[in-house]
Amino acid sequence: MAKDSAEVQAADAGARRKAIVLILIGGVVGAGSILWFEGSRAAFEGWLSGDGDIDEGGLRMRIALTVLALAGTLPLLGFSGYLRRFAARIESSQRFPPAGVAVVKDTKVLEGADALAHAHRLRLLAWAILILALMIPVVMWRVASVLPA
Repeated sequence: MAKDSAEVQAADAGARRKAIVLILIGGVVGAGSILWFEGSRAAFEGWLSGDGDIDEGGLRMRIALTVLALAGTLPLLGFSGYLRRFAARIESSQRFPPAGVAVVKDTKVLEGADALAHAHRLRLLAWAILILALMIPVVMWRVASVLPA
């Protein structure tokens, strides 16, 4: 049976600032990456085409698809692992948010069955992200298999 808790964990201003800074850094890095790629697009297309060598161009396309698959898969695998560990912390403490976790807004503390239900949903989300992350290399392999040899 769930405990009815009226406890509210107060927002941590430092955690809020940290979240905003991380979002801004991510935006700047993302925009910079897009601008860099647009600036070097012609050179990349030339490298992909293999300068007239069809076999080498096909190999280069497979290399590019492999790098793309890794770039999409690795961060998702890391996030999935983080969610599974976070769900385990919730399950072990039977409290959400777990003790010691900073929150960016005032958050009602869930305990008992409510916290375990939250952990279960996080674990399901982690599994869904894991499955989707593992599908990226499968899709890229399928795309590479239809490319000319």
